[in-house]
Amino acid sequence: MESNLKKPRTQRLPRNARRAQILRVATELFSKKGLSGTRTRELAWACGINESVIYRHFESKEQLFEAALEAKIREYDIPDFLSGLDADLTTLEVFQTIALRILSIGIEDPLIHKLLLAATFEGNEETHRLFMTWRVPFVEHLEGIIRDGIEHGEMRSVDPLLTARAFVGLVMDCVLNCNLWGELGYENVRPDELVQNNVPIFVRGLMLQT
Repeated sequence: MESNLKKPRTQRLPRNARRAQILRVATELFSKKGLSGTRTRELAWACGINESVIYRHFESKEQLFEAALEAKIREYDIPDFLSGLDADLTTLEVFQTIALRILSIGIEDPLIHKLLLAATFEGNEETHRLFMTWRVPFVEHLEGIIRDGIEHGEMRSVDPLLTARAFVGLVMDCVLNCNLWGELGYENVRPDELVQNNVPIFVRGLMLQT
């Protein structure tokens, strides 16, 4: 198993740098093999360290998995992105901007969704929470937009939460298609093309005809 990995030259690293290295390599392995399929011996070999060094930084493989997923999600400060959206954007532009953000992250950095899939299969409660930190902010923001649209008589009387969930789910499904079934041609799809083609269809269905 180890022969398929390129073993780096053993070198001394400061504690923080070593922890970052373990996280980086673990993220790659977890995204390919999941939690149960990744061996700490394999991870140590890839880092050029003894297996015991891993446990100086992380109490267990499960804690390492959670740290890897949380670190990946934190790379993209979703609440900060959403709070920074221009207040003058139209409803369509808000939906397009959010969809493009989800697609761009998911397609350009497939590790995040591969880790989330691995977390789902493992059924770990902590990884479920981390999945929510990736998805829920988008849902809650759009739920508020839809609720306001209904109250102002601009949108149909729909369930704001279910509708927001449906939209985010549709966009994330496109990401999964690109990452998991790229050999079928999905890898050639550009995020902006998906947004321009698909989002107006969804938003037009929400808006009341004037």
